[in-house]
Amino acid sequence: MKVMANQKVGAGGIPLVSTTEGFWKELPPTYLGEAALETYLNEGVLPSPDELDQSATAEFFEPEPRVGVGLSPATLTSEEGLLYTSTFLRLKPGTALECDLEFPSEAETETLRAYHVQRPWLKLGGEGKVARIEVCDKPWAPWPPPNPGAHQRALLYLATPGLFRQGRWKPKNLRPVAGAVGSPTVVSGWDLATNAPMRTRYAVPAGAVYFLDGDGLNGVPDPHGTCLSDDPADAASGWGYCLRGAW
Repeated sequence: MKVMANQKVGAGGIPLVSTTEGFWKELPPTYLGEAALETYLNEGVLPSPDELDQSATAEFFEPEPRVGVGLSPATLTSEEGLLYTSTFLRLKPGTALECDLEFPSEAETETLRAYHVQRPWLKLGGEGKVARIEVCDKPWAPWPPPNPGAHQRALLYLATPGLFRQGRWKPKNLRPVAGAVGSPTVVSGWDLATNAPMRTRYAVPAGAVYFLDGDGLNGVPDPHGTCLSDDPADAASGWGYCLRGAW
């Protein structure tokens, strides 16, 4: 989960204000654990800068420096003296990625389990590093959303980047009054089927927060634990995963 601190307000919104004295200092982009994020959504309290340092990206990734040799464009062989160093990121040992799968029948679930016994490994990432697969019976589920008190209002938090047709998002049928949104996340890739680059898209970044007027959800299905991206395929892939909090 990620939290960001850039602030932007759309047309008709009200500016966000700080209730603390002194200069406002932007927090670095960082990942929060479940307990810290729950406190943030329920109480609006972020960890201290020292605690954020401990939960930064370095908790999950580690640098991997490599030495390479430059090639001659004429002979396509290495050239003496053209050594260079590049740094890659890799997941730290013990770090896991979860993928939730749903099957219409128990027979298909058992087929997956049997396949896992035969092939408990897969290639992960652009260089095909080997990763081990584990099948878990109980999927991860978000904690219940907080119930705003008499003097609290609802907010929506994007835990993953959201893909929307206009490159920005205004909650439909809701009453947003302000938002804390960072710079767009650029999304692209390579289409293996057509052997061509995918089009560049701009996503609302993870950590974006939208503050709603009142409870903001009168007559609207609660978006907590759902993906809000416009395209159903993007939503099914986990883009725009929303959690509800209170402010």
